[in-house]
Amino acid sequence: MQRSLTILTALMVLLVYATPAYAIEFESFISIEDEDDLYEYLELQEIESEIFETLLELLHNGIDLNKASYEDIYNLPNLTLADARDIVVYRKQRQGIENIAYLVRDGVLSKQKLIAILPFIIKSSTYHDGGIVRKAFIKLNGLGVNDIPYQTGVIMGSLTANVFDLDLRTNLTVIKTNNRLSDVAYDTHRNALIATAPQTQYHIPKTFIQAKYHRSNMHVLAILGTYRAGFAQKLTFDNSGRYTPNGIYFDKTIRRTYDLTTVCKESQGELETSPCSTEEKTSYTTPDYAWSEGLLGGGTQVTVEIDDIHLQGTGFVSYQDRSIYQYEVEDTESKQSPTVFNRQDDNLTAPTSKFIYSTLPDLYQETLFGGNLSATYQDTRDRHASIGITAYRSSIHWNPETIKLDFRDFSSRPAGPNFGAVGINLHGGIGPWNLYTEVTTTTQTQQINDTSDDTSDDTSDDTSDDTSDDTNTHTPYAAIIRGVHTTSQTESELIARYYDTDFANPYGRPVAAADEYQGLRARDEQGIRLKHTNHMLPRLTIRSSIDLWKQISHDINNLDLFIYGEAKILDPLSLSLSGRFTDKDQSDSKLEESDNIKCYESSTKKDAAGNTIPCSGERYQTTLRIRFTPSVTFLSSLLGSNPVILTAYYRHQWLHDGNSRYNTDTTQNQFRQDHSLGLSYSMRIKKNLRFAGLLHYRDDSIAFIDYSERKILSRFKMHYHVSKNMSVEGRYQFSKRIDERESTLERHPLNEHWISFVIKATL
Repeated sequence: MQRSLTILTALMVLLVYATPAYAIEFESFISIEDEDDLYEYLELQEIESEIFETLLELLHNGIDLNKASYEDIYNLPNLTLADARDIVVYRKQRQGIENIAYLVRDGVLSKQKLIAILPFIIKSSTYHDGGIVRKAFIKLNGLGVNDIPYQTGVIMGSLTANVFDLDLRTNLTVIKTNNRLSDVAYDTHRNALIATAPQTQYHIPKTFIQAKYHRSNMHVLAILGTYRAGFAQKLTFDNSGRYTPNGIYFDKTIRRTYDLTTVCKESQGELETSPCSTEEKTSYTTPDYAWSEGLLGGGTQVTVEIDDIHLQGTGFVSYQDRSIYQYEVEDTESKQSPTVFNRQDDNLTAPTSKFIYSTLPDLYQETLFGGNLSATYQDTRDRHASIGITAYRSSIHWNPETIKLDFRDFSSRPAGPNFGAVGINLHGGIGPWNLYTEVTTTTQTQQINDTSDDTSDDTSDDTSDDTSDDTNTHTPYAAIIRGVHTTSQTESELIARYYDTDFANPYGRPVAAADEYQGLRARDEQGIRLKHTNHMLPRLTIRSSIDLWKQISHDINNLDLFIYGEAKILDPLSLSLSGRFTDKDQSDSKLEESDNIKCYESSTKKDAAGNTIPCSGERYQTTLRIRFTPSVTFLSSLLGSNPVILTAYYRHQWLHDGNSRYNTDTTQNQFRQDHSLGLSYSMRIKKNLRFAGLLHYRDDSIAFIDYSERKILSRFKMHYHVSKNMSVEGRYQFSKRIDERESTLERHPLNEHWISFVIKATL
């Protein structure tokens, strides 16, 4: 505790002299050229998975600086709120942004920031009185591992057209998969679920038609198909992932993964022996391309401008079949996750195996509708205010009607057939000062059953888990207050939040700590967070944050501190150093109950009632990066300006593990040490050819080679613009686990060779 207070005091002093908080907290300045660069940030743990999803969606959808609101512009990486508002003011003054390079010329953005957001920017539609402008786009992806060069792939096509003041856009995505179950149904013979084993399937997970209508004082947006939505401080409704959402957005995001999937996901079931051979149990294969299920239906958004007042109304409805991980579902009678048997079409009653660790497709249907009404005022003296109300309602219908199913307590969905939320939001500001708030209540609460995950019994026939039937009937609520002070150089953000223990809103995604309570982050938490960034000197930037929060149900106080500094030593050379400290229990209140042994990642300790005791450990993490961008005359003349970028990095962390190896008779609560290091490079030859690559080493336990993962990885990519309207991309990756765990030594393949390609064409 004393060490935590010392570190807190030191970083509080740094915060006084520190710098602008950005919309999303990044550990380094985000600068990418394409999607692969974004995946690299995720691989190197420089961004969290949620931030990656947000940036991937922004990269796929794009932001039109001539039409986007300042809230949408603020979602772009590295921009402050002042930057976003300056862009909006500039385009009003100039009646549009004719050339985005003018933003640098006229002092709206720095050159570094403009270059960083370029991949996320789409060009404004060109209008011709009485004419039509059309553009078609097609994209083909393929992915394979080792001796199978092409196992899964994506075909994406889109068409845009502009007719007078009407923008039309449509998209269709087809995906080939090999690892998904299908045809989940109820088996009356077994009183259980039954499904067809994985096989080659084709899906259309993303497709939409979008229409935009623009007039001087009226804007209408309509989407039919796959889309997302979000409003205000994201407390009542948001599945867009954006930091400051404001309306509905089409959804076409598909993502890939570079973690192999197991070949055989079956256990013995009714058979005498396991259906998986010894080799199949340790064999892995190419994963499918993945997608998240947003909303499927239609939405309309209308904005009317009356002098200094903007009125906006949004309505949306969604109806779709949804998939769910099999252990997030329970049979309400047995209080167990239902068994899922392997369908044998030739003899449905013959003994068969059962599936484990699987996602069950189309297991339930969700009908959802909602809306938002808001009014915004902003005058010429930069005084601004807004008020809004958001509400939604969701109804759940389980497809196998003959078995009573519901969500388990650790699922993100609350139990019961209906849930929803309603909230009100306010905003007021004068010049650089802004204050935002949102208060929300949910219309359905989850049962308060403190259960443990039953996946430890996945390979057995019993996945039972005792639960109680106690229900809390008080009205749950949540509130968030966000204050922002922003200038052209600095931005500070202070957030105070309270999320009731019974506040179960799966569509609420406000600022929250990474821990979860019964499947949700924005639940059972109260806290305060301060973020600040400032350019102290022209060549020095420091970014920092402090987050203090409490887990209400367990009365545990947590602390997270982060600081990042970047210095440009010379024009081609920059150095950055970051540090993070996290304490999961400042009071150490659970140490006696857990035999005085701390953990950080996962707890194995139980209290007298059999409930899991949360981890109370600490983690320290530091990262060093050196970036070299030579602009040597002969290289520039040969390859173009700044054609080579080299980045070297080293990350080291100390954390409480809780394992007996780090808690011996002579030492207790010894820190586990992990580290990773690597080198990334990028070289552009003229304007149409780019090479990039990565060399990476990661060790999740330095002390023991047979305890956790050790991995080496190398990647090489070539991107070639065949013409103005066509580009091809090839990618090769090699990875190998080099630790001596039994699971690694038996793993096949041990050497992973990944090959992928992308072809893009614009017609």
